[in-house]
Amino acid sequence: MCMFSIGSKCLRFKPMIERGGYFQTQGLQGGKTLAYLEKKVGLLDVLAKKLRCEYLSQLRKTKLRMTLKEALVEIDPLDYGISEWNDAIQYITDEKIIFENVKQAKEYFLAQLEKMSDLLKK
Repeated sequence: MCMFSIGSKCLRFKPMIERGGYFQTQGLQGGKTLAYLEKKVGLLDVLAKKLRCEYLSQLRKTKLRMTLKEALVEIDPLDYGISEWNDAIQYITDEKIIFENVKQAKEYFLAQLEKMSDLLKK
């Protein structure tokens, strides 16, 4: 099955589309070319996918705290902007704390998840 064609050439883009990106045609001196534009997936979405959550709200469940922490350890803090980290921390911990450094934000997030998990064990 041809996903997209230019002239007689059949182009198969399904794997790229499944990653969440999309294609856009761009004019190039009267001709048309395709450019693949990667759609950046948010930190909360990535965590939800790693934990196989159907909804973001499932990330807030207490039984997932240690699993969430394990998933977070694998993430490079530089892969996301500071607003993504601040939003994720606020959403999961219900704490409105603003960080200016992604590494500090990740360290704090991990520490909070650890603290929350310890409280559950008691």
